[in-house]
This record gives sequence, structure tokens and C-alpha cells, in this order.
Amino acid sequence: MKLFATLPLIIALDLGMRIFGFKPYSGNSLRPLKRYVPLSLIGIVGRIVIMTMMNVALFLTIFSLNFAHINLLGVELSSWDAVVVVAILINAEQSIWDCAVPYLLSFSAELYDEFRFW
Repeated sequence: MKLFATLPLIIALDLGMRIFGFKPYSGNSLRPLKRYVPLSLIGIVGRIVIMTMMNVALFLTIFSLNFAHINLLGVELSSWDAVVVVAILINAEQSIWDCAVPYLLSFSAELYDEFRFW
């Protein structure tokens, strides 16, 4: 499941570099935040869509979730609404870490300049 969560982030960065013609085609092209952040946001949206569907499928196969209604501050929620909202929140938070940590390690710590890896 982690592979399906990570692929949208990788594909968004790679396709963005190819489509927008970033030269040179390397990790150094992603150093400016004005390039990295929009492409990462596209990957995050893709990850949220894919992983929300996979998490719902996981809940359907493993757990027998009873249908319940919850009234939270005047908002009527069902148990499946809670599953979807929590899946979106968890995947959004994890995506931010998956994008921020490699960027900080590669460019802030100047590891990219030393080893040329991304």
C-alpha cells in the first residue's frame, strides 16, 4: 500500500519536469520552491484520491463497520463519512512529510550538491 501512496508524488514531480521542460532534467530543477510546491500539491491530491479509495476498500474487507449517525456540533455524520475524512486527513499529513523531508535533506543539507541524488 505504501507504494501506491508514494507513486503519485514521484509521478507528479517527474511528469511536471518533463511537461514544463525544466532544464536540466535533474533534481536540481526542483530546487526552487515555486517549482517544487505546485508539483508536490498535484501529487498530494493524487495520493489522497487513490489512498482514500484504498482505505475504504480495506475497511470494507477487514472490518464490519456498522452504519451509525453522529451529530457533531450540528453536523450530521455517518460512520463512513468519518472513515473518509480521517483517511483524507492522515494521507494529507503524511504527504506533507513525504514531500518536506526529502526536500530538506536534499537541498537544505546540501546532500544533492555532494551526491547528486534525489
